[in-house]
Amino acid sequence: MAVAGNLNALKELSDKIRQLTTAGFKADLAKALAARAWKETLDGFRQSRDPYGNPWRPLAWRKGTPLVDTGQMRASVSTEATDNGFRLRIGVVYAIIHQYGARVRAATRAQSRGRVGSVPQRQMVPMKETGGLGPIWLGAFNETAAKLIKDRVRGAA
Repeated sequence: MAVAGNLNALKELSDKIRQLTTAGFKADLAKALAARAWKETLDGFRQSRDPYGNPWRPLAWRKGTPLVDTGQMRASVSTEATDNGFRLRIGVVYAIIHQYGARVRAATRAQSRGRVGSVPQRQMVPMKETGGLGPIWLGAFNETAAKLIKDRVRGAA
């Protein structure tokens, strides 16, 4: 029994697959995933939902959409590729209060008159404690990685 094939095409495919293990590919993947995380975070702001698709609790003290009154928090979302992946940052000090929720007490007794309030959790990015990446972000990351791999291997016979 004889087998025929194009060894040059097989070598080309092998070389392209080997490129997927290089530092250059890892850096490109980190950049692509960072861009996708940025998009997913902004989608959450636009759709008033957490990373798992659950709507944010409505506002109690004003009309409008949660977390977009001035647009400052949304505009502060940034990403950066790192050696081991990427970093997503929401660059306003009060973002953490919304990400986790908080019980709030007024600074002085005169301001509070004994009242304590709360800020409901309006999660913007996934957390291990609340379900990890979840189907929305995991699907987005898988799609992004698959497209990058396909683009790199495309053209190989």
